[in-house]
Amino acid sequence: MINQDKLFQQVINLFSYRDRSEWEIRQYLKKKLRDKNQSESIINKIIKKLYHFDLLNDEKFVIKWIEARTKSKFHGPKRLYVDLYKKGISKQIINKHINKHSSHYWAKIAKKFLQKKLKSLKQLNMQKKRQKAFQLLAYRGFNYPTIKSAIDALMLEE
Repeated sequence: MINQDKLFQQVINLFSYRDRSEWEIRQYLKKKLRDKNQSESIINKIIKKLYHFDLLNDEKFVIKWIEARTKSKFHGPKRLYVDLYKKGISKQIINKHINKHSSHYWAKIAKKFLQKKLKSLKQLNMQKKRQKAFQLLAYRGFNYPTIKSAIDALMLEE
C-alpha cells in the first residue's frame, strides 16, 4: 500500500532546496511510484494538494528561476529559455517572463559577467580577449547585439 502522506512529505522536502515546476514534481513522483497501481491518480492528488497550499506555481517558479540565474550565474535569455523548457514550462510562460526584461537589462547582466571575468582575460591580446568574451557570453545565452554592446562597452573602459 502506498502511503500518500509520506510521499507528500518527501515532495515537500524537495521544496526545501528550491522551487520546482509541476513537470519536475510529476517526474519525481512517477519515479517513486514506478510499477505501482493507481500511480496517476495518486500523482494528480498530490499535485492538486500542492496547488492548494500554493507550493506549486509555474509562474512563480519562472520568476524565481530567472532572478536566481541572472544574479548568480549571469545567464542570458536563450540559456534561461532552454533551461526552463527542459523543466516542463510552457513556451508562453517562459517568453512572457523573459520578455519582461529590456535589452538594456540583458546588456547590464552581460557586462557584469564580463567585468567579473576580466581578470582571467587580462593576459590575452585585444583580439583574443574579444573572442573569448564572445564565447563566454554566447555560452551563457546572450544574443549577438547584447554580446557586442557588452564587449564594446567594456573595451572602451580599458
